[in-house]
Amino acid sequence: KAGHRRIAMLGGGANSYIYREMLAGLKGALAEEDIFLDAACILRMEHGADVFARLRQLFSSPSCPTAIFAGRDHWAASIYSCCRELQMKIPQQISVVSYDGLSWPAGKDYGLCTILEPAEEIGRQSVELLYQWVEKNSPDRQCILGGQLREGNSVKTIP
Repeated sequence: KAGHRRIAMLGGGANSYIYREMLAGLKGALAEEDIFLDAACILRMEHGADVFARLRQLFSSPSCPTAIFAGRDHWAASIYSCCRELQMKIPQQISVVSYDGLSWPAGKDYGLCTILEPAEEIGRQSVELLYQWVEKNSPDRQCILGGQLREGNSVKTIP
């Protein structure tokens, strides 16, 4: 709720279930605030794609977003590198939020605001569901696990 209206997403390929679900979740959360992602602001990084070329193009467009969500922290590292190259200041010119808290350990040092993936709990619940599947021939429940926000200084509030 930082007031951003032009938001982009950087994530994996269109064939990746995880990134399709992340994109759907992001779109849903934004729609609740009457914010809709422009298709040009969704960067799906297929294998071999040049992330820096795609980011440069996005950041130099007339409709440059004021915030970008990275599907993984290692994508946020690419955003930080590109911003450094283009002399864009985070968060003054673009806010960055990511998801995982795992794949770019230096993200915390850079002040990256990220939603921490509950990796240990995912592992525990996966083993439990697998056990139920093997013992009962099907798991009898679903798991929905939430992440925890680790605030950093990569988000600027827009009035």
